[in-house]
Amino acid sequence: MFNVSLSTSAVFNCGAVVQCSGSGTNAITLHSGSGTATFTFTGLNTSMAVGNTTIPVTLGTFAGLTTAGFALPGPLNPNLTLLSMRLTLSHSSPVAASNTIGWNFNPLFTRAGEDSPTYTEFPVGAQPPQFQYSSIIYSFRVFPLTLPLNGSQDLVADVGAVPEPATLLLVGGGFVGVMLRRRKRLS
Repeated sequence: MFNVSLSTSAVFNCGAVVQCSGSGTNAITLHSGSGTATFTFTGLNTSMAVGNTTIPVTLGTFAGLTTAGFALPGPLNPNLTLLSMRLTLSHSSPVAASNTIGWNFNPLFTRAGEDSPTYTEFPVGAQPPQFQYSSIIYSFRVFPLTLPLNGSQDLVADVGAVPEPATLLLVGGGFVGVMLRRRKRLS
C-alpha cells in the first residue's frame, strides 16, 4: 500500500467561438444569446491508501449554471473548441510530483479529441525489496465527460499501483503453471 496525498486544481481557457470571460481561472463564463453559461471546477486535497487493486477516487467537481436566454450560435461544427481546461494533479506523497492534463470541450460541452489523455501516472519512490511497483496510475472516467449546464458532476478516476512488467510476467507464469498442473491432475 502507498499512502498518497493528492491535490487537484483546474484552469479554463476561452475558445474563439463565443464571447467569454474568466480565462485562466477555475471558473469561466460564456456569453451567448441573451444569457450566460458559467462552469466552475472545484479541486480538492485528500489522502488515500493505494494498492494493486483500483479504487474510484473523486478528483474534484464541475458545476454549471446557465441563465435564461443562453443559446450558442448555430449550427456549430462539433469539432470546434468552445473552451479548454488544464487539470493539475499534485502528489506530496509517496513522491512529490505533479502532472497537468489538457482537455478541449466542443459546442456540445463534451470532451473532444481522440488523442486527449485519459490517464496519467506518478512515481512510487523507494520500496522494500519484496515489492516491485513501477507507478501509480489515474485512469479518468471520461467516456463521455460532459460539462453540466445546470448542476454538478464529479470528476472520477480509477487509481491503482501497477507492478513492474517483470513482476507481471512472474505472476502470469505462475498462474499458467498452476492451471497446467490442475489440468494434468484432472486428466
